[in-house]
Amino acid sequence: MKQKYRETIYGKDYRKWKFSGCNNCAKCCNGSHFLIGDIFYSEIAKLFQLFPIIFHISNDILMLKIVFTLEQHIPCIYFNADNKKCLIYQKIRPMACREFPFYLIPDNNSATFFKNDAVEYDCFCPSVKSCEQGIPIFDSSLSLSEQFMQTFIGNEGLKEPIQDQNIIHDFLYTLLRFKLLTRKPFLIDIPEKPFLPPYEIDIITIDEIKLKSLSDKDLSELHSLGFMYSINQHLSSLQLFQKQYMHLYNIKTSLNKAN
Repeated sequence: MKQKYRETIYGKDYRKWKFSGCNNCAKCCNGSHFLIGDIFYSEIAKLFQLFPIIFHISNDILMLKIVFTLEQHIPCIYFNADNKKCLIYQKIRPMACREFPFYLIPDNNSATFFKNDAVEYDCFCPSVKSCEQGIPIFDSSLSLSEQFMQTFIGNEGLKEPIQDQNIIHDFLYTLLRFKLLTRKPFLIDIPEKPFLPPYEIDIITIDEIKLKSLSDKDLSELHSLGFMYSINQHLSSLQLFQKQYMHLYNIKTSLNKAN
């Protein structure tokens, strides 16, 4: 039987479910679980110098994603394996990291654009359980508790789902309308490390040739919408694949030496 990665829990079971607290298992950061994560549109400007930002299609839905690591079992480059801490925890963690192991469920009919009486959780996290002690996920009104929202989302994060839904839809729709997205092999090489063979990954990215061939009218529209900034930040972020490849190489080298 195929293992489920996510389960949904509901407000009607508010007495049952708690988050018992992080036990530092590091499954969320060490690459044993996921390689990419969701990103809000408003996070692009904050994160493009930290993570590669790519486009991703799942169940025929186009999304924005950040890349945490290139391969399974290779930790995020900001994970300190010695103390199991995040190097950017106090600075600017992505929303995907802040809300983990939970996932807000989109709901266009809600004032907040997400369901308030249900939430998904990651089955790999051992700290979401039926227990007496811990952070209550729901309160007696059968809604996500204030303590839960403050702990996993924070004040700033509460605004982001509301602001981002329409903007990210317009952004992705505009890219599709101008036929700017392409799926292609992306070759990672590090010129200053000629002994490293090129590393190839398959990604969906902006077609720079098509971008340059757009009419002045189309380019003016992208600028007026503010989307050219995000396009350039996406393209710039792809350079970080070099850093991740170097990280991958160093870890594999250390493991080979240890064996």
